[in-house]
Amino acid sequence: MTLGQRSNGRQLRTWATLIVSALAGTKALHDMHRPFEAEFTPDGHVRELKLDEALAGDWGYRLLEPYMVYNESDTTPNNYDPWFPGCPVFDNLNKVASFGCNFIRLNKDVLTAFWVDFSKTASTTRPMNPDGLLPQILRDHRPDPPRQVGRETIHAERPTYYYCYRLILLMYSIAFEYERSDMQSILPKLVEDWDRERWYMVDYLKQTNINWKNIPHRQSPIAVSMMKGDRMMVVIRGTIWTEEWCKDFQYRWADDEDGLFPGRTHEGMYSVFVDFYKGLEEEVESRQPAHVLVTGHSLGAGIANMIGLRLENSLQHKPRVDVIGFGGPNTGDTDFADIYRRTVNSRHLIFLGHGSSPNPNMYTAGDITAQYTCEPYPGCDVLATGPFGKTYKYVRPHNQVPFYPEDMPNPKTWNDIANVRRIIPSTKRVIASHICSYICWTSLAVGDLDSRCYFASEEGRPDLPQSYYCDVSQAPI
Repeated sequence: MTLGQRSNGRQLRTWATLIVSALAGTKALHDMHRPFEAEFTPDGHVRELKLDEALAGDWGYRLLEPYMVYNESDTTPNNYDPWFPGCPVFDNLNKVASFGCNFIRLNKDVLTAFWVDFSKTASTTRPMNPDGLLPQILRDHRPDPPRQVGRETIHAERPTYYYCYRLILLMYSIAFEYERSDMQSILPKLVEDWDRERWYMVDYLKQTNINWKNIPHRQSPIAVSMMKGDRMMVVIRGTIWTEEWCKDFQYRWADDEDGLFPGRTHEGMYSVFVDFYKGLEEEVESRQPAHVLVTGHSLGAGIANMIGLRLENSLQHKPRVDVIGFGGPNTGDTDFADIYRRTVNSRHLIFLGHGSSPNPNMYTAGDITAQYTCEPYPGCDVLATGPFGKTYKYVRPHNQVPFYPEDMPNPKTWNDIANVRRIIPSTKRVIASHICSYICWTSLAVGDLDSRCYFASEEGRPDLPQSYYCDVSQAPI
């Protein structure tokens, strides 16, 4: 998450201590006196965390053994789950350092300093679609989907993933420019070959009980629906603004008085969902599409899950519904996840690492934002996440589509970006893993050079237009 200008040296040293506890593991903390070395800048920021070489051996197996499962199996796909290397980190932080509340207290102070120019980090490039065949309808895996989608299916569907994520990046740029113009700019047409666009706005401060000083209430474009023949597409962006980060951290169970969903769901996602879903449902009923594709990133991916399930269960006419999510945190509990997997045909893309490596300074986690929560998460009285003593167990959906640093054209760079040692104190690496990684991997399917795979400071990078690099220069650290 973000370490901004409000972070002081004491807070960051506390953060470093929490990370030390997580990566070392409970037993390793007792066995070793200096598992980490932390190097600080003169103003108190953590420059780098270095793993001691002693940790390159057995500690990794003690810590990671419960999470060791096969990465993929095309023969018996329902028996295997991708390995999420961020989970041991988060879970041990919870166990040994009461991480949940400490993490949120820290971020409550620093979130108001978070500012990224999404017009640079995202893109104004429209998706490549020379034959007009994208997006395709996904292969239907219901009612018993695999935990991990098979390689053949991923290969066939990857251009569609690209098409969806390119539109999401465009949504980020549009939303950023809209609010930077004080909501005076006209929302542009997303793509030329789709029509009957309808934009959906939300006011993120309307339903929160958090007093964010000096932040006005404002309408922000969160989603757009559009038609092409008898098909509808719904594109949902993720987090940009401070109050949206507030929604991300409201992970207690939503008060679903209207019984919209089975089981329990994330309060922050739910509050955004109900703010605009009624208008979307009316649009679907009015247009009567035969197929609806819902896609979103980060917070938007969680909302896409809710929309997909609600459309399947509530509409009088029954269109085919597909959901494609990128880097989305878990949405609901066991009951929600069980109904969702049997009802909604979905794909959930996530950039992952491999955990420990022979390099003692390496623990590649990948997109950590998309991996929590793992074990039951503790409640906290900060940011309305629930009372102390209560826990919230979220369940990861099926149909995972993981990809790794070695799948990129510059694997060494992405392996370094996915490294926990560096990702914790570096907002730039968090943004790269959570935003740029998805367009990099998906763009390889169609040969789009505006891929965000490379960085302007990267040694040996190809000579490309400046806007084609993953630009994280606006990140605070």
